[in-house]
Amino acid sequence: MLNMATSSNSVTAEAESLEIRLTSDPRWLRVLRAAVGQVGHLAGLTPQAVDQLKLAVDEACANIILHGYGGKPGEPIVATLYLYPDRLEVRLRDFGKKVPPESIRPLEPNPSRPGGLGVHLIHSCMDEVLYESADGEGMVLRLVKYVREGPEGRGGSPRP
Repeated sequence: MLNMATSSNSVTAEAESLEIRLTSDPRWLRVLRAAVGQVGHLAGLTPQAVDQLKLAVDEACANIILHGYGGKPGEPIVATLYLYPDRLEVRLRDFGKKVPPESIRPLEPNPSRPGGLGVHLIHSCMDEVLYESADGEGMVLRLVKYVREGPEGRGGSPRP
């Protein structure tokens, strides 16, 4: 299930927003990636920065499905995209398992340990990553990608 709504004053007067409600069925991630990519282009991000943003959102949603909901389909995920003049912020809200935010840390890549790189990948793709306990059940993940001015004009740049 997918529901979409737009607003220009839901956070502050300076942000436009798009809310997408989907379920924890992986087939909806393709639709979310497409929407995130389009909003990334609207924000003025470079194609590379848009790809990083889509990858981070995809990994985060896969983690929500796997860890927050234990792989159970049909559970709610709310993605809200906030378009500011200087950044694009994606907030992912789930209603699954709550964990202490400080326990979610990126692992360093280790060839002898398969998997577990999703959080590392999210951090490497985004400028800011913040995990928060939500009111009630679940978690909120805040992902921020800044729009940078460069020699070629507006766009995001890879994180140093």
